[in-house]
Amino acid sequence: MDTQKSPLAPHFSAAELLIGKKITLSRWIVIFCSFSLGLLVAGLLLLDRNLENKILPNTSIDGVAIGGLSFDEAETLLADFQEAVIPDTAITLSVDDIFVSSSSAELALRHNTAYVLEIAALHGKESSFLTRMIQLTRSLFIPTKLTTNLEIPQEKRVVFIEQLAKKVDIQGQEPAATLRYSGTPSSLTIFAGSIGRKISLEETDTLLSHAISTQDFSVEASVASTSATLSDEEVATFREKALSYVGTQLVGTFNKDTTVRLSDTEVISLLRFPEAIDTKKAQETIEKWADEIYREPQNAVFEYSENEKEVTTFVPDRNGRALNQQETLTLVTEKILSIPAEESDEVSFELPITTVEPATTLESTNGFGISERIGFGESYYDHSIPTRINNVGVTSKKINNILVAPGEEFSFNKALGEVSAATGFKPAYVISNGKTELGDGGGVCQVSSTLFRALLDSGLHISLRLPHSYRVGYYELNSDPGFDATVYSGNVDLRFINDTDHYVLIHTTNDPENLHLVMELYGTSDGRTTEISDYQKWGFSPALPTEYIEDPSLPAGTKKQVDWAVSGLKTKFTHTVKDAEGNVMREKTYTSNYRPWSAKYLVGIEQ
Repeated sequence: MDTQKSPLAPHFSAAELLIGKKITLSRWIVIFCSFSLGLLVAGLLLLDRNLENKILPNTSIDGVAIGGLSFDEAETLLADFQEAVIPDTAITLSVDDIFVSSSSAELALRHNTAYVLEIAALHGKESSFLTRMIQLTRSLFIPTKLTTNLEIPQEKRVVFIEQLAKKVDIQGQEPAATLRYSGTPSSLTIFAGSIGRKISLEETDTLLSHAISTQDFSVEASVASTSATLSDEEVATFREKALSYVGTQLVGTFNKDTTVRLSDTEVISLLRFPEAIDTKKAQETIEKWADEIYREPQNAVFEYSENEKEVTTFVPDRNGRALNQQETLTLVTEKILSIPAEESDEVSFELPITTVEPATTLESTNGFGISERIGFGESYYDHSIPTRINNVGVTSKKINNILVAPGEEFSFNKALGEVSAATGFKPAYVISNGKTELGDGGGVCQVSSTLFRALLDSGLHISLRLPHSYRVGYYELNSDPGFDATVYSGNVDLRFINDTDHYVLIHTTNDPENLHLVMELYGTSDGRTTEISDYQKWGFSPALPTEYIEDPSLPAGTKKQVDWAVSGLKTKFTHTVKDAEGNVMREKTYTSNYRPWSAKYLVGIEQ
């Protein structure tokens, strides 16, 4: 009976069985390779993680194996080895036959281990996984051999080079022109300059570092020449150019109250051959100007007492200001270089000043129509005795912050009141009947003369002014003779009429330390302008013989000068006031006839 096969049982021929054996073998090979590759990748991943903070295998520095070590472990291992191989030698840095020398120990000669270790530590630590695997695999078969170089720490190199520079550097001098006396061409001298030399610190540092790295311990420093000298022909050219500046000054202005100057001696000292100026020296001058000009904005304060009918507190507003130094340097350079082509003895320019307005203006503080300064006057009183300084201060306080109504005439004597010890005055020397005598009014005329100058500037109607009989040195410290006003009593007075439509306020600022007095007039400008012209001096006569005045308050034998000799003189000037349209409102000629005066000394006598 035939056996029947189940339809579900597999049925293979001999050929099919043979082919099945071949497929199984191929699969086995694939499985084996895949498994091996997986083990390799897993191993690399594990090794990569294990070496995260360590140096790649098969790495060495100067022949010392450091693979698999941390940075600190490698550094410790290398330290002992490298210290033993640092050469004990002298290191020399020179320029020609000038040199400095130091031992390798003094200069802390060392291997640049830290730098090379950092390279080793970063090798194979790239952020890309594939790149890291390639580097890691490569390190297992190919060694990484690093070497160090010798080096000197930077701070030691700098000190070493500076030691040589102290011996080598010679300060060169630029060619320069010097005018000893202003306006005097014969006092001009030209310095041809002198050659200097200076070690180039940066270049020498590079040379020294490279030489040490190659174990060359004798190094020639890099030197550059500084300055230059002029030939005889160039000196002659420079002299001719400098002569064209003699007698000319440079003036910078801003508004009416800010002026800076460079005399011909100062300008010539800035010249550099052939067509330049010493910018560093000019900048130093400009920095001084900037300090003098700088000012914070000042808010106005105006407090008026209805009961007393007087101003109790007055502070004018002031714009803040600052000098643009870089722009000023450019202007000064341009103006100085243009002077030879100018025909004027004074070359001027506008100072580039930035202003900042205050938060509170004067106009907003009062209802008297006082919004701005309309007149300015100043004087100095150097050499004044203490009692005169006191009297200037007392007088300036009594005149300070007085209001003058529209149409009102102001009298200096009336505003001042009684001049006596009871009102704060002290005995000081006054001119009375042709003699210098102690009197309570000494110093009062300092204030009246300064007010007279402010009135001239303002254009207000001066109804009475009298000059002194003698020239007084205090009033000529910052002014020509003839701009003074004496007051005493009665009609020896200074008066003016407020011929504007608004109140005028007289404001004084007295500086007893610097002996400087300022008188300012505040109101509202109606556009009038003033001009002083045709100033003349004539009728000179010599000073009188010196006088010695006995003073029992001084120790016997001592001598103290209280007045200075001045010559006799006559002066005059014309003061013109014009309205806003340029029409002449007033024109007056002020004359002064000063008699000669003698120097006066107080002499101590026996009691």
